[in-house]
Amino acid sequence: MMIPFRLLAVAAGFAALVVLPGSARAEIKAELAANYIRHLFDTSMRENANAAALCPSIAQFGRFAAGHAWRLLPPSERPRLADGFCNLAVDAVTRLHLTYPGLRLKLDRTLPAAQGMVLVSSSVTRPTDLATWPVEWQLATTGADLRLADLRILGLSLGIFLRSLANAGTTADSASADVILARWRQALDRALPPK
Repeated sequence: MMIPFRLLAVAAGFAALVVLPGSARAEIKAELAANYIRHLFDTSMRENANAAALCPSIAQFGRFAAGHAWRLLPPSERPRLADGFCNLAVDAVTRLHLTYPGLRLKLDRTLPAAQGMVLVSSSVTRPTDLATWPVEWQLATTGADLRLADLRILGLSLGIFLRSLANAGTTADSASADVILARWRQALDRALPPK
């Protein structure tokens, strides 16, 4: 199995986090976060990429986006929601690439955020018209692990938006992975219609 070079750099950085003093750790955490975002973006936007490679990186984001509805789901429904969220994310990335080919990422700054999180500010540009969209990536850090916690595009939280759709009218009796996924699919179809 081949391990991408960028992931080796991230792994080496995690090891350094354990042994370095606080300020050096903060600098390395910022660098790791930037490398993580570059990896997510490169994996998702590479032409003909296998977007399914994103699934391990975004699985927790799907659980966050489900919010209270996740706890209401029967345990047997949770894996279906996680798999469905991954499939939806793969479809969204594919549509984004087809709708806006050649998107480029520029990392602006990395800042510590509340609850040990890291906020990476970036801009995404379209080479055809040089339109720039601000994108903030909020990463949760658990020990030496980074994971996508939220994504703000043009200042709007994708996680909170998806959470509001998942929780609208959901009760313990009506909680269903299929219902939540259908709501998310409708939102995707409105934002990025299938080609």
